[in-house]
Amino acid sequence: MFLINTKADLNTALEEYSQRGLVIINYFAPNCVGCKTLFPKLKQIASRNADVSFLKVNVSEEELFSVAESRGVSKVPFFQIMDGDKVVSEFSANLQTVDKLRAEIAAGKSLSLQSSDADVYVQCEK
Repeated sequence: MFLINTKADLNTALEEYSQRGLVIINYFAPNCVGCKTLFPKLKQIASRNADVSFLKVNVSEEELFSVAESRGVSKVPFFQIMDGDKVVSEFSANLQTVDKLRAEIAAGKSLSLQSSDADVYVQCEK
């Protein structure tokens, strides 16, 4: 799991890790109670999915807040799942809905195994 504190770090990480497979971007704020509560589960999911890159983007940094906002993030914790340079899923999660993250990772791995050029986009509602 990689902590992202600048726009340059995010761009570098996305460029590097998106070539390796699935990338999970977790937008969070250090003062967000829900983010803190979800973090142990996120660590557990990351440890069980070593082939997936996890990026934690700190939206309390002004530069990254603007980036998150431009990417459609309106609340935290918020997740985007990327396959290559495409967002294949995005959603807000909490302890009650964290299973969505597990399911989306499994679905994303299946998508990565297919060599389809079709754009796939799934938006999960809370």
